[in-house]
Amino acid sequence: MNSARTRSIDIMALIFVIIGALNWGILVVLNRELISGVLKLSSDIANIIYVIIALSGIWCLFSVLPKYMKK
Repeated sequence: MNSARTRSIDIMALIFVIIGALNWGILVVLNRELISGVLKLSSDIANIIYVIIALSGIWCLFSVLPKYMKK
């Protein structure tokens, strides 16, 4: 992949990881889920988003994090 495309994927993955982190924070503090509770999405759509967040976390673990560990 070229670097511009990889950078775009890295940024999207980081955004999804941040959404996942906010979801956990809201769940703990307010006892509500961001994806299905606050945004009122159906459970099927919420599950798809959760899978995307999980895949984004894996992407960040193996692609984004090593880039910053080298610096």
